[in-house]
Amino acid sequence: MESSGNKHFRVSVFPATGGLKVVLMSLQRLFLFILVLAVGCRTVSAERSAPRTTEMLNQENPSTAANPITPPELNQNKTADIEQIEVNKNVLRTSADEQMRLTAANLLLFDPNSYARQVLIETLNLTNNSPARLAVCKALNQTRTTRREIRDKDDFIVPLLNIFSTKVDEEVRLASEAILIYNYKIIGPMLDQIVTDTTKPAKTRINIIQAFKKVWEKEAIIRLYRLLEDIDPEVAAEAGNAIRSLGFKIGTNKAEREKIISDIQNKEIIEVLKELLIKQDTQINQQKTDFESLRKFALTILDDAYVGIGVDDTSKGKFLNKYLADSQTWIKLWAVDKVRGMRMATQTSIPAELEPVIIKLISDSSKEIRLKTVELIGLMQTMQTVDLAPPLLTQFDAEQDDQVKNELLNVLGIVCSTTHSAESKTKIPLDTKQRVLGYASDFLSSNDTAKARIGARVMRKLLEKLDKESLQEQEIQKYLAQLSNRYNKQKEDPNNALISELLTTMVGLAADSSASREYARKNFSSFFAEALDNKNDLIRETAIDGLGYTNKASALSSLRDRIDKEQSERVRLKIIEFAKDVGSKDDLDWLARRLTLGTNSEPKQAWTAMTKIFGSVDIDVLNYWETQLVSGEGKHNLSELQLIDFLKIVLAKTPENNKPKYYEQIANRYFKTGQYEQAINYFNLLQTAAATEVKNRILPGYLDSCLRMPNENLAAKLIMEFLSGNDFNSDSAVISTIDRYFKDEKVITDKNVILKSLKGITLNKKIPGWQTKLKEWSDLINKTQPEKTATIKDTP
Repeated sequence: MESSGNKHFRVSVFPATGGLKVVLMSLQRLFLFILVLAVGCRTVSAERSAPRTTEMLNQENPSTAANPITPPELNQNKTADIEQIEVNKNVLRTSADEQMRLTAANLLLFDPNSYARQVLIETLNLTNNSPARLAVCKALNQTRTTRREIRDKDDFIVPLLNIFSTKVDEEVRLASEAILIYNYKIIGPMLDQIVTDTTKPAKTRINIIQAFKKVWEKEAIIRLYRLLEDIDPEVAAEAGNAIRSLGFKIGTNKAEREKIISDIQNKEIIEVLKELLIKQDTQINQQKTDFESLRKFALTILDDAYVGIGVDDTSKGKFLNKYLADSQTWIKLWAVDKVRGMRMATQTSIPAELEPVIIKLISDSSKEIRLKTVELIGLMQTMQTVDLAPPLLTQFDAEQDDQVKNELLNVLGIVCSTTHSAESKTKIPLDTKQRVLGYASDFLSSNDTAKARIGARVMRKLLEKLDKESLQEQEIQKYLAQLSNRYNKQKEDPNNALISELLTTMVGLAADSSASREYARKNFSSFFAEALDNKNDLIRETAIDGLGYTNKASALSSLRDRIDKEQSERVRLKIIEFAKDVGSKDDLDWLARRLTLGTNSEPKQAWTAMTKIFGSVDIDVLNYWETQLVSGEGKHNLSELQLIDFLKIVLAKTPENNKPKYYEQIANRYFKTGQYEQAINYFNLLQTAAATEVKNRILPGYLDSCLRMPNENLAAKLIMEFLSGNDFNSDSAVISTIDRYFKDEKVITDKNVILKSLKGITLNKKIPGWQTKLKEWSDLINKTQPEKTATIKDTP
């Protein structure tokens, strides 16, 4: 049962497992009660005088009083209050739960019933119940931050001072903090009385020194200096330790210490503390500088030792194994970075002996270590001896830092999707993947856009791999619907980074390689079309990818009308790419415009798309574009090689009787671009198919290609046929072609090879003019290329 005034533990439920819940509910009710008192229902009591100290510490280890405190006789309506106090007393003194003990101490501390106060005082005097004593000290100390007023708090001075006779250091520490609720003018003389009493045990006096270290008063600091002269060496030594821990100088002799004491006495405590803080700040900065210098030096030594191992990964693994388990965070960070470097350099698995220690680092006390380790695992994706999913999931559930938790889910997505690959040695159970999908779903619903992006990314990784045999259609549709809903919600509160991530996820799920493509394309096609009007270049580019997976031909019909107004080069290139894949003759006009527009990449991409389309159209279309491209006075800015490619396409669809025309055009363009071997091939075709007058017309170009190739045998054959069938004329086009060849200083091939071949020609008649030319060309070579000239005797 409960009373209407003071709220405590329920008698009927403690010590059942619901006790803590009851304590919390009781605290809420107690707060309301105190609030009423604060408003005006509380009377102010007269200030009590300071307690006497002559009876303090009359025993070295005070125990429970000989006559234990008993509840006063009360009328019937107070019985319930006493019962509740007894329950709280029982919790305080017997519960194994620290929080339960502390809550009980707080309830008793603010209970206006005098019996509750007596319970606390008796508890502080219990030398055989340290947990209960500590709970009361904590409750008292908490009032320093909560600012809650303790009624008649001087009642606790003597019990608190009694604790300093303990041998339990934790009791001393908390008692030292609890006495800070009192003004030093009240508590200081009492502490001083105990610490200077040489009849007290050294341990008790040393415990009081621990209290002096916390009060930060001039008198306390001066008392520590006086204790340096104490007759007990243990007390004197502890006083010195306390002074040093506070940041003050000890002094080398008594006179120097007296000067320090005098300086402290003549200053306000704020001045003393200010000077001390400045000094300590300087020392700390110097220590930081010294530490950083030593740290860099140590890391240099480690780096040198690591490099000295060479390229043997096994030896490197053994070396790093030790430092991954080091107690110092900065050394572990160094080792993690080296493992990362090893993985990046070799693109192979790390040594197997490193895997267990890396897994342990996932739960390291340092956030930086946890984060870097999880990122490293994301790079590794799999391990040889360890299934990564269980430890990652365990840490995900336990992780309190958002940055690390985000990366944990991101890596879980990588690990779960990697297990589908042929290289994976681990098969993660379906229920684990579904659990990760559930976490991704939670993240996707978060108002934190960073979390939502990760949720979308992880959802994509898993849904791309989990097919209908793993997930029912209903489950797949549920996650796709969540993506749609999140996308629609984000449109109302735009965040380009999240919109882009969501759209990328949708595109990935619609891709040909996705196990969910069938459903994704139906669900997301409208989003892709709508996103084409987004002002963000990346979002429009992503949307085009999505349309490509849904219906590329249909998408192209609307996209080609946008290209001239499109500001993003990448978007324009994607539209052109569509034309290459599914374009028709209707796309040739706008593609031709891109030959002279945009960046350097666009004309090249547009021409590639056009040549693809040219390969699928009929000869009439090709003939039209021949007049536009080949005879168009260069307005489309095509190179000779591009024109050659086009002419080859036309040639392939041209009737046999018209092919010589294109043979000649292609041969001449190859010759013009210095591709003599290809030119010779097409001149050969032309020689075979052309009429005599055409053969005579092309002979100079044909011969020039053979000379510059060089193809000396074919050149000699062509000249021999020419000389055998025609009267010699030194001014003929053929002889002039040979003249230009031998006079051309840009020819890099050995002209002697051609000359030797020409001198070897066997004619059925003597041609004096030919012999004269041979001599002329020989003299020209001797003059222009003496170092390359071999002795070649003139043929008689």
